[in-house]
Amino acid sequence: MPQAKLEAPSANAVSIGPMTVDARLTAEGFRLSASDSEYLPIVKVEPLYPARALSRNLEGWVLLEFTVTETGAVSGPRVLDADPPEVFDQAAINAVLRFKYRPRVENGMPIAVPGVQHLITFKIEEGKRRR
Repeated sequence: MPQAKLEAPSANAVSIGPMTVDARLTAEGFRLSASDSEYLPIVKVEPLYPARALSRNLEGWVLLEFTVTETGAVSGPRVLDADPPEVFDQAAINAVLRFKYRPRVENGMPIAVPGVQHLITFKIEEGKRRR
C-alpha cells in the first residue's frame, strides 16, 4: 500500500537569531501555572493516497497551516505550498482535519493556537509503482 509520510518542521531548521534578556527580570515575571502546557499531537491520521496520483506514479508533498482549537481539534486548514500543486491538497486537508491535539493551556485554561504548520509527504513504496 502506498504510504504518506507525516513530517513536522524540525526545530533545528528554524533560526530565531540572538536573544537579549533583561537582567532586571525576576522569576515572578514568568509565572506559570502548574497546569500550563504546550499543545501536543495525540492522533495523526495518514492521508489516503489519491488514486489518480497513484496511477500516474506521482509523489509529492503539501505544507499546511491550521489552528489547533481549545478542544484540540484542527480548524481552518489551508495549503501554504505543494509540489506538485493541487494534486495532493485535498487528501492532506482531509487527513489533518482528523488530527487531534492536547490543547495549549495558559493560566489553567485551554487556548487556540493559530499558525500551526505541518508537512505531509506522499511517497509510493518501492514495489508498489505502476508500470
